Amino acid sequence: KNAEPSVLDELQHLLQAVDDPEILVDSCLQASLPDAKSTLAIYSYALSRLDSVARDAPNPDRCEALRSRLLSASKRLGTFQAANDGPFVAELWHRFRSADLLRELLTSLARGRMATAMAPWTRHSRELDFAASLPSILGAIPDAVPASAFERWLASDVLPFALRHHHAFVLEWIAKRCHTMEFSEKRAWPGNAIRLIDTSGPLCGLHGAAGHTAMALAIPHGLTPADYVDRLCGRADETLTGASASSAAAADPNQSSAEAQQQHHHH
Repeated sequence: KNAEPSVLDELQHLLQAVDDPEILVDSCLQASLPDAKSTLAIYSYALSRLDSVARDAPNPDRCEALRSRLLSASKRLGTFQAANDGPFVAELWHRFRSADLLRELLTSLARGRMATAMAPWTRHSRELDFAASLPSILGAIPDAVPASAFERWLASDVLPFALRHHHAFVLEWIAKRCHTMEFSEKRAWPGNAIRLIDTSGPLCGLHGAAGHTAMALAIPHGLTPADYVDRLCGRADETLTGASASSAAAADPNQSSAEAQQQHHHH
């Protein structure tokens, strides 16, 4: 513990002799310190030095650009910490600092590392316009990842910011995912599919169909949860539901309930 502050102190002491703002900032950004706290501290040191230089700088725009680099690195350091559970490794941090965050997000999703992927989205989605790449982002989520691992993220952080021209894709992706879940998450189906469908509430609301989300209304009388998921996904013919099949059976007392059910599935 005593060695870590000394590394920071020694670096700050050496940097006191640096007058050029660009060299100062580059030196601080490229420094390999033992932990995130020291790394953030050297960025703060550079910011304070930069503020002093900026008062008399002949080119304030240059100082502002350098300041922006430091602030961006500080924010990304927080993302790096949020996305990684292990100990701080300077080499990994430098790689992450200059990485394409969208590519990092997609790679994490493809590997099923949902918490790692959520960190860049939560902290940088507006800044880097991740919403423009929503089809690629949803498409990167493996079928093997259970919907429970990302449905809350979709509902609160992703779908409310979906671009309008992506709405049809998103709803189609949810429908296909629900079909896949019937086999990949069979034990929890169809309840898990109903919950996933409900994440589309913000989009349905924009298109005047908020009442059709799964959790907004009780399942209509005569429909099983599985039938309801089929209908919401557009897989079943809405002209004849389980309820209408029951009504047909009641109208024809010679028709058994099994025959009515077969008629329903035929339609």
